[in-house]
Amino acid sequence: MMGASCSNNSSLFQNQSTARLNDSVSEQFYHVMVGELYGEMGDDKHSLEHYLRVAMESKDPAIAKRATQIASRSKQNDKAVKVAQRWLELAPESLEARQYLALLLLRQKQPQKSAKQLHDVQIKLDKQGRDGIEIVAVMLGSEREAESVYQMYKHYQVLESKSNKVQLILSSLAYKSQHYEEALALIAPLPKQLTGESKEQALLLQSKILYKLERGLEAMQVLSPLMKSTSTTDVALLEYVRLLIMDKRNEDAATVLLRLSNKHPNNFDISKALIALYLDLQKYSLAEKHIPDLLKSTRYNGVAHHFKAEIYESRHELDSALNEYEQVHDGELYDSAQGRIPQLLVQQHGLDMAREWLHQKISNAKIIEIKAKFLGIEATMLLERQVYQDALRLFNEADALTPNNIDIRYSRAIALQELKQIAKAELDFRFVLSQRKNDINTLNALGYMLASYTDRLDEAQVLISSALSLRPDDIMIIDSLGWLYYKQGKLDKAESQLRKAYKGNNDPEIASHLIEVLSKKGNKEEALAIFKEMIEQFPNDDQLKRVKRNIIDHSSPLSKRLTNSLNS
Repeated sequence: MMGASCSNNSSLFQNQSTARLNDSVSEQFYHVMVGELYGEMGDDKHSLEHYLRVAMESKDPAIAKRATQIASRSKQNDKAVKVAQRWLELAPESLEARQYLALLLLRQKQPQKSAKQLHDVQIKLDKQGRDGIEIVAVMLGSEREAESVYQMYKHYQVLESKSNKVQLILSSLAYKSQHYEEALALIAPLPKQLTGESKEQALLLQSKILYKLERGLEAMQVLSPLMKSTSTTDVALLEYVRLLIMDKRNEDAATVLLRLSNKHPNNFDISKALIALYLDLQKYSLAEKHIPDLLKSTRYNGVAHHFKAEIYESRHELDSALNEYEQVHDGELYDSAQGRIPQLLVQQHGLDMAREWLHQKISNAKIIEIKAKFLGIEATMLLERQVYQDALRLFNEADALTPNNIDIRYSRAIALQELKQIAKAELDFRFVLSQRKNDINTLNALGYMLASYTDRLDEAQVLISSALSLRPDDIMIIDSLGWLYYKQGKLDKAESQLRKAYKGNNDPEIASHLIEVLSKKGNKEEALAIFKEMIEQFPNDDQLKRVKRNIIDHSSPLSKRLTNSLNS
């Protein structure tokens, strides 16, 4: 009913007006009233139509202002510019009118005219004793089109060419619009010309720009002088911490965070970050000192218990660790805690107790997503212990509860692959990739499976190469590529990649691949040496057993040497 009424109101109001309204003042009043009625109904289009009839004739700047606001809100920019100009004509001293017009011109891609209006705003603000440049910058901060703002501000700088503050803002806008080289050229001379907080802002911006240009060392060098000053702001210190962590200098980052923690003992975000760094550095006693502070936080109470559990694990005090994980009732590390509890139960009390704990969780779960999560944890535990059939059954149960869960589908694919159900495994892998096109683990896993169990080697190469391009130093992907080359008969390439992988990680699976390639190439002496070294470390590994069964020729002298070496 309301929609139909709105669509017919315009003609209704107009027909009534012809009979009743004769003088211009009454007609203006009528259009304002009708415009407001349409506005209350959310119909900005008809509201603006009525306001425009009045605004371009009336000498009341309030009407032009209202029309400008409606046009701007409804993104009718051409009309908004026209009526904003009328508003400024009627109220030439109005900063608000000039501001509206400047921003509307900016959105209309008229940067030079916009810059002129904003500069006039700045001048008027300066005369009032206010910081016009800063206020204009804040105004522009709400604009979404970073590129348009940057191009406009270039014209603005011409009008304030001697201002270091304007150049600093321009550099910031260049950075925001990803013109990093231009931003760096603008900011480079400023730190020497500025003092105090402005200098710090310039150094911070310079470091961010350098980091974006992949010049991380220079970015840290720019900020390092600030670290020696007692007046350095928290913002600068935190930015330095971020750069240090990105450069994997966690020990230095912890030192700066400790400084911040001492300065702000009740800042739980800082305490949390500091403890996490100490744990990463395996400095458990230092981490433990800060746990009581974090336990005071309602928000991070669960995180604190998780951190305590990690510390107990480092000491092999597993029952104490279990107790702490049990006290993580919510928060960002809740899922992690729920995953660790059954793992520790296995270590401390055996698989049956861990499964009993999980079954109780599954039975008590009233929300299907939580039930599916615990089914997935149990299934993953069984998958890791090569109990593939039971793992698959549990993954199927979890998938039935929460269909198309990406993590469940990926893990189920692994179980299906181990059970040689390759077509079904591929369906799950393909589903994951349909949701996450560049999921590196899935690209690698599917490529490796196709290389190992099918003759679709070209497809396998595309998948593995895609994964490697996204994470070029990943040892397992390098191993997959080496194994693919072996399957393609490219033995030299296979050996090169597998040696690289084995050097990075002497995993039994990688070792078995290298042994197989070396044996195929006739280098059985080295194959034997690697096999002997690995079988001593992993006597029950299935991959190594397969190598022993398939690669070593029992009728050859090598077989006798192998038997003797294993029995000695």
